[in-house]
Amino acid sequence: MQTIPSQGEYPDFPGKAENVCWDTEGNGFQRLWLTLMENAAKRNVRIQYEMRATELVRDFKTGEVRGVVAENKGKKVYVKAKKAVALCTGGFENNQEMIRDYLGMPCGYPKGSPYNTGDGIKMAMAIGADLWHMDNQAGPDFNFRIPGKDWAFGYAFSPPGNGWIWIAKDATRFTNETYFTKHGKIPFHGVYIHVPTPLPVHCVFDETMRKSGPLYPPNYFFCWWAMIEKYEWSADNSAEIEKGWIVKADTLKELAGKIGKDPATLEKTVRTWNRSCAAGKDSEFGRTSVKMTPIQKPPFYAAEFVPAFTNTQGGPRRNAKAQVLDTNRKPIPRLYSAGEMGALYSWHYQGGGNILECIVFGRIAGENVVTEKAWA
Repeated sequence: MQTIPSQGEYPDFPGKAENVCWDTEGNGFQRLWLTLMENAAKRNVRIQYEMRATELVRDFKTGEVRGVVAENKGKKVYVKAKKAVALCTGGFENNQEMIRDYLGMPCGYPKGSPYNTGDGIKMAMAIGADLWHMDNQAGPDFNFRIPGKDWAFGYAFSPPGNGWIWIAKDATRFTNETYFTKHGKIPFHGVYIHVPTPLPVHCVFDETMRKSGPLYPPNYFFCWWAMIEKYEWSADNSAEIEKGWIVKADTLKELAGKIGKDPATLEKTVRTWNRSCAAGKDSEFGRTSVKMTPIQKPPFYAAEFVPAFTNTQGGPRRNAKAQVLDTNRKPIPRLYSAGEMGALYSWHYQGGGNILECIVFGRIAGENVVTEKAWA
């Protein structure tokens, strides 16, 4: 096993991790998944992927959660729990209404599963669960989304060339585009804030950049597009241009018209960028000089990028026993939770933290569920 030492994502904070190691050999999360699946198989755990839980069943006299109502092929299924219910249904990465309500963005798309639509959160809310950390997410960063798909590419936007910038609705730059660390948080006057989302955002580049290689590298091993959809970006981006995903124009003025930006502002933005490249210093956002190449050789290109995130953090508040709490901070009897749905992490999420919380609170929930007395 090869590891890379790290101080974590926020080494400037008190209590920083002094010796964090990242496993770089193979797909570590797949090894974990296989281990969990093997143990589930040994215990004859019944897993039903197409059984979507929609409602918690609660005893009105005792307040205990007795089971769930689920849907399978359009039919309702009533499932009685033996001892308790544990909600481990993930976040709301693909619920656009909740994204607007809680994350303050007009839209957003998951890099991971598009099936995380906040179902468990809504089920818990319906029986009086308290919520916390609903304005938190592991993101956003900006990535491409195939038109009509409800998921975005993720993490792998690292083309060989450096002649590209993000432009906002008003055709200006709005952040250091290469600031991918800290899961979408950027420094702001001594604190960290989410990367702004002045949509529509476009990635603008030129012919030199286009020829440098694919916007998304082949054989990537993470996120929905690579692991499930298995889409392979063309080597010179020509296939995506042909599909209309990338807009092409002979001049910046023409490009601006095609993507709905002000031509004069876009030309000014690119001129400023090119001057910064020549000076070896980003005068606007401090992008490192080794990641700067001018945008000057026609034709010019633009691809619309969307806010994308790995997961949301908010959901039902839970205590150290993994019990879900109501609005009076009292445990809802026989209801537990684990994972990113109601994560302990607030603003400063550390990479790998949600996997850890799945494991830790999954175990805590399991240990406490088995101590509950079974119903007759």
